[in-house]
Amino acid sequence: MLQLKSILLSNWTFTRFFRLAIGIMILIQGYVYNQIETILMGYFFTGFALFTTGYCGFGGCSIPANNKNENTLTTPENNKNPGDSSTSTPVLFEEIIINK
Repeated sequence: MLQLKSILLSNWTFTRFFRLAIGIMILIQGYVYNQIETILMGYFFTGFALFTTGYCGFGGCSIPANNKNENTLTTPENNKNPGDSSTSTPVLFEEIIINK
């Protein structure tokens, strides 16, 4: 029961408030027009906001952290040994000049 209370009362962000507002608006729209499908959809979206779940569940869509920097390139002309990448100079950006 304490875990449910902590889920409901913590980590409220703008996105979570926005999803709650959309869910409540859908619920009200369903009650006003007496449409069962709309009411169920409203409960569905309100539940997403209240229990901090998304379409993928609890953390199902998270991207794993990668500490390895794969964005640096090495220039082959700076390699002393062609197979050894530890002696190469990393290239962070490259300037391209087009002459007209």
